[in-house]
Amino acid sequence: MPVAYAIGYLSVYFKVKPLSMNSPPPGGAATGTSHILVVDDAAGMRDVLAIGLEREGYVVAVAGDASEALEQTRTTRFDLILLDMKLPGMSGMALLALLRKAHSALDVPIIVISG
Repeated sequence: MPVAYAIGYLSVYFKVKPLSMNSPPPGGAATGTSHILVVDDAAGMRDVLAIGLEREGYVVAVAGDASEALEQTRTTRFDLILLDMKLPGMSGMALLALLRKAHSALDVPIIVISG
């Protein structure tokens, strides 16, 4: 599935909202801005997803492993998490279980990716 198609699907299905052209920059007092966390140990895939999402106006954070992802979820509220199953150290499945204990599926949808 092309990245652009996947990003469009995310926008419609999860009702995440890209930044409008009049919104303050990331970290500002924007309202209605969707924050997405991309968790993948493969830098290339992580960057492709992050760049594609940012081009569509989303605020994107990235993590290369489970510990980075957990730290980011402690400090930032995300509207969506894209999670790779194959991570170094803690597996994606173990991370998914921890994230589900902290956040309901209705509060923070998580899409599992693997390649």
